[in-house]
Amino acid sequence: MMISIISNSVFNDSAKLAAIGVHKVSIGSVPVRYVYHQTIQLAEQSASHKIQPLIENPFAYT
Repeated sequence: MMISIISNSVFNDSAKLAAIGVHKVSIGSVPVRYVYHQTIQLAEQSASHKIQPLIENPFAYT
């Protein structure tokens, strides 16, 4: 029997999960939730006139 699990804050140690027979670990919607969180933070910072996080980022145009 193949066991699959969605990783979360409790079930995220792939070595331990493999030891109990889990063969597949999915990250589910984690990337999308992370992007939403970052977008909301940037919007809140922009509303507070804190634009430095918008300027200093790894995807700069320079």
